[in-house]
Amino acid sequence: MHTGGRGKAGGVKLCGSDSEIFDACEDMFGRKLVTHQAGPEGQGVYGVYVEAGVQIEREIYLGLVLDRSGQRVMIVASAEGGMEIEEISAERPDSIVRATVEPAVGLREFQAREIAFALGLMPSLVQQMVLHAARLLPRLYRARCHHGRGQSLAVRPGRRPDPGAGAPG
Repeated sequence: MHTGGRGKAGGVKLCGSDSEIFDACEDMFGRKLVTHQAGPEGQGVYGVYVEAGVQIEREIYLGLVLDRSGQRVMIVASAEGGMEIEEISAERPDSIVRATVEPAVGLREFQAREIAFALGLMPSLVQQMVLHAARLLPRLYRARCHHGRGQSLAVRPGRRPDPGAGAPG
């Protein structure tokens, strides 16, 4: 579903068993999810995404949005994941990292490195992010350009599992 605010609108459920997953899906399928972006008419729920739970060490926000003034895709990131990016932007605009992607050359490695450092990633993780970002961000960028014309693409929240914790239970 292409709308922000799904969690606040009841579209994200934490389940502890298969039967809870089944019940949550039964409750959500066919219902209208009303969010601030979908408007009062809402959007119908016709599919769900189920993933295994993990203990979260940290969340980040990463989005690809259209910078209408420059007519370029801009990567927007924040170390304060798990919150509404609009709230972060209003309350702490200096905590948001932005990088404009030049269409002729795409995302550059130095941009991925700058984003990683600005997000406060541990130095040992920066190189991993650069390597992963070198593969992932151009793919997200292409997906956004080819399939999401006029739409934003957000990976939120980006989660780093806590290596010292087992699965929640």
